[in-house]
Amino acid sequence: MYLVQRGHIASTDIKPNSPDHRFSNLVELEYMGSSEFEWGAIPQSLRRMGEQIQTGKTVVMQDIRNADNQPLRVYYGSNELKESHRPQFIEDLHQLRAGTKRLKECSRFEASRKPYGDRETDFWWDLESDVMWSFNKYLMNDLPVVLKNSLDVMNKAKG
Repeated sequence: MYLVQRGHIASTDIKPNSPDHRFSNLVELEYMGSSEFEWGAIPQSLRRMGEQIQTGKTVVMQDIRNADNQPLRVYYGSNELKESHRPQFIEDLHQLRAGTKRLKECSRFEASRKPYGDRETDFWWDLESDVMWSFNKYLMNDLPVVLKNSLDVMNKAKG
């Protein structure tokens, strides 16, 4: 875990059967400031996750909670993160929460962090491992549909 994209959940009001129920309408990605985030890492990760959408899995982590006592939900969107790698990824999440893990850019995932500016970072995406996490159960429960709809739009635009 090194290249983690931060985001803000903009809406969870769009209905799952709507064509607007896609990632770009639900999550506003934050500007990260490093070129690694701008060289296609986001669409590449999204495409890898789309290729394996049938095997994606959401795990509820009861031991990491937000201020509202909501458990963290982690979506493993790629087979690259095999069961044997999950313990290290889980440990990385705990270190991020404790503020002891270093990334390319700050995560704003620390339990002690206050909201930044006028909105809170409430969505994270490890672009190298194709893993997304948030405390928002509505988005995370719908994530496979959201990703499929997003990929459909990307593929239509590609031709």
